[in-house]
Amino acid sequence: MAKTSCPTHRPRRAQLFGGVTSVAMLLCCPFATAADPQKSGIEVVPADAAFFSGSLLLKEQYEMVRTSNAMQAILDLPAVKMGLDQLEDMQSMPGSPLSMVSTFMELPENKQALDLLTDMVSRDTFIYGETSCIQFTKLLMALQRANQMASLSQAVDDELADADLGSEEAAARLFFDALADNIDDLVLPDLVWGFQTAMGDAATQQLARLEVLLKLITQTQPMLADALTRETIDGSDLIVFTLSGKLAPWDDLGLDAYSDDSEAVDKVVDKLRSLNLVIGLGLVGDRVVISIGDSIDHLSKLAAASEGTGLASIDAFAPYREAGEAKVTSIGYVSKEFVEVLSPTGDDLRMLATFAEPMAAKAELPEGAGEDARRGLEQMADEYEEMLPEPGAYMGYAFMTDTGFAGENWNWSSNVALDASQPLGILAHVGGSPFAVLASRTSVDALNLETLIGWGGMAKNYFEKYLIEKMDDDDREKFDEARETFEPLLKDLADTLVNKFAPALADRQVALVLDDETKVERLQKELPSSADPLPIVEPAIVLGLADSGLFKEGLNDLFALSDRLLAVIREKNPEAVPAGYSIPEPVKQSVADGTVWSFPIPQAGLPEEIAPAIGLGKDVAVFSLVPGQAGRLLTAVDLTTASALGGFDRPLGAAAAADVPAMIDVLEAWLIYAARYASVQQREGMVDADVELSASDESPMIAPFFEQFQVVLDACRCLKAGVAEQTIESGVTITRWKNLIEDMPAR
Repeated sequence: MAKTSCPTHRPRRAQLFGGVTSVAMLLCCPFATAADPQKSGIEVVPADAAFFSGSLLLKEQYEMVRTSNAMQAILDLPAVKMGLDQLEDMQSMPGSPLSMVSTFMELPENKQALDLLTDMVSRDTFIYGETSCIQFTKLLMALQRANQMASLSQAVDDELADADLGSEEAAARLFFDALADNIDDLVLPDLVWGFQTAMGDAATQQLARLEVLLKLITQTQPMLADALTRETIDGSDLIVFTLSGKLAPWDDLGLDAYSDDSEAVDKVVDKLRSLNLVIGLGLVGDRVVISIGDSIDHLSKLAAASEGTGLASIDAFAPYREAGEAKVTSIGYVSKEFVEVLSPTGDDLRMLATFAEPMAAKAELPEGAGEDARRGLEQMADEYEEMLPEPGAYMGYAFMTDTGFAGENWNWSSNVALDASQPLGILAHVGGSPFAVLASRTSVDALNLETLIGWGGMAKNYFEKYLIEKMDDDDREKFDEARETFEPLLKDLADTLVNKFAPALADRQVALVLDDETKVERLQKELPSSADPLPIVEPAIVLGLADSGLFKEGLNDLFALSDRLLAVIREKNPEAVPAGYSIPEPVKQSVADGTVWSFPIPQAGLPEEIAPAIGLGKDVAVFSLVPGQAGRLLTAVDLTTASALGGFDRPLGAAAAADVPAMIDVLEAWLIYAARYASVQQREGMVDADVELSASDESPMIAPFFEQFQVVLDACRCLKAGVAEQTIESGVTITRWKNLIEDMPAR
């Protein structure tokens, strides 16, 4: 992080509150991790972990923020100084809670505990889950499906809600059956937290203190008298607290009421009795470890892991191992097996398919309706799963750079809806310097348009074949009339979408843009104007075009369809549309690189600069709320947002860029306007829409607030820019990002 020289000593109060503010600032920016595997938890965590999340160099990052000019500027603010002074006064006041805490922490053993906790989070911390987390997640998914099954069952069979078995009991039965069917996955997930420390002796002493305290607590409860023990894992002593599953009164819960299968009930109860909640705490190697699960046996894998056998050794961490000496600050990993369990499937549609026939029978649909519905839903489930990505492992890490932070995320899921075969040319049509932009190119079949149209046709055929017969004569007459009226419109709409918009958008690029080029005196006519023009946030959607002529034809078709729809509605119900009303013609304007159609809304009282607009050029179409922006984006210009971090000239599937100070500038302008409005409101009791708000309207009480608030905004502006780009390399989706951080000048 680039910064100017900073003082090496801070007042005591800066140390008191510096930590809180630093943590808040750190949470606003990515963490980094040390790229040497032997310095991070991934070297000692077992290779079969379900997931892993680690943070490194937290103390170094904290010191970077604490000693920065931005932090010193915030600490020097009068409001902050006043708060720190009050805190010191409370701390020195006899009998106050802070005074009592301060006195308590002055005891050597308590000071040692605080120093140990600080050391534990300074270097390398992690949490990981054993494979039991995958089993437990499978069980949760099965129980969720059982709950859905209960709802469907009650919809099909009214007898499930009779006097002997209410809906809640029916759901409980299905829940219990799912529990019995997935009994092998009924486990307590094993989670492990690890904290690297250089204070091994202090950790041993503090663990001994904690053990004494826990013994005093457990010995007051007879059933917990034997719950606390000392156990050894590969030479490491751990304090172990065990809450036996046998202590729960399972026999008194009446579980046999939810199943007619006594063997299933016994199996579930026996499994529940066998589960023990085991919490282990101890020093394993140079790490304080906390384990929660059904035992501490898995810690033997943690203790046994060494160079070449831990999580760092698996293929997913090959990119990380190649990172060299980068100062990594965070690492994340999810195994393929865990991703697979969490990924969507077609099971919900298949479950619905199993109820198709009984639901059709209950609805008294014609013969064959249930079977056709079942086959259709099963087909939809298969086709839906073909659209989904094939699950794969995920690994990501972040690291410090000379100018801020950077990172890489590797996703081994395949069949992703992303095309990274060529550069994103649409970035030339985002206005040059927007304060935020996100662009992407989807793969050829990402929309699965043919499949979706097939589903629509399947639903239409089913309705006409089976459901129309269930209508009475009056409803059927209304339906036939509506179909005769609207079916041609829907058919023409579908034809326009498929034959004009789809081929016109075959470029498959899209960009979301946030800009602030346009400024207005007031946002709405009922609001007072501003002496300082106000920037408005201009959102826009830019679509890449393969055929601008076809796209224009599609737009003309939509305009014509809207006129036809209005005529049909007026014909069917003359009172539904005011007499003489017609859809206003858009305002057409020729610009340098295309045409802009805008749709003013006079009744909204908005300034003329704001109106829904469509811009059409040779290569792109733009949808915006500002006609001026729609015209600007039609012109190709080089993207300069976050240009200090590099360009996007290589083949990419997606890219993003942000100019943070520009965002803050917009926020600041509107906060100033709001403060002036509030000043006049407080002074006059009302704010006339004819007045012009300026600096002279600011209350004297607001000026000091503005001065201090400006410092906070300037500190936020230290995060200058951020970029991200997504590629596909050898079938792996890779996201690389970086940001630029510059400290404030010394004050």
